Amino acid sequence: MRLPSLLVVFLMCGYLPALAQEPVRISATIEFGNAWMEYALPEQRHYITQLSGLTRPVKFDVAPHHRFDELLDEGQTDCVMTASLDGVENKIVANSRIRFELRVFRLSGVDLNRLPKIDIGFLVNLPRPSVALTPDLVWYDLRTIEQGVEMLLAGRLDAIIGDSTQVMKTSGASGTVQAALPPVKTVQLALVCRNTDELRDFVNRFDDAMGVSDSGSVKDPFEQGNSRLIVRNAWSN
Repeated sequence: MRLPSLLVVFLMCGYLPALAQEPVRISATIEFGNAWMEYALPEQRHYITQLSGLTRPVKFDVAPHHRFDELLDEGQTDCVMTASLDGVENKIVANSRIRFELRVFRLSGVDLNRLPKIDIGFLVNLPRPSVALTPDLVWYDLRTIEQGVEMLLAGRLDAIIGDSTQVMKTSGASGTVQAALPPVKTVQLALVCRNTDELRDFVNRFDDAMGVSDSGSVKDPFEQGNSRLIVRNAWSN
């Protein structure tokens, strides 16, 4: 039986293996679904759109940060998105970054600076930040952003601090608004991948799509030229 002409062309040109490529598995602590994209900052949406729009497909998985090293070392994921670049020897790190902002949120119509004290919620696993508010702060430990939004809407908290995209995704049109304050903290996540030729090509294509060249790179001082970044003990000092 003769193969369809289009399939013959693919075989002759070597395109068929590319069509059957397995997706690049990317682990993060955030679920990058449609709901998240709806509330994402424009630069966040651009980053995920470019990452998802490459020739090779991607598959996002949600995983706790403390398992990232294990997942990479055991080949259970191809890449992770992390702010911590400790212990990434012999890994490939994209030059492009995605930025997240921790901000203060309140209920619409509430002037936080006119309150005698502010009951404020913050994730228990993070160090408490400095906040530009005049009244005394009474801190409440939160397990999740969802818990904080629920307590804020129920009047049990005056304010919460969280990633702006995640808070807006959780609260929707409930009357939760961002306070007119600068970001409490800004975090930039890097795409860190296992060191293989296929993933090196994937990261190169992603950086090209983002229009990022060598700026922000951490290169091996013994390597010359314009080769793809491999981090070897770059953060050990």
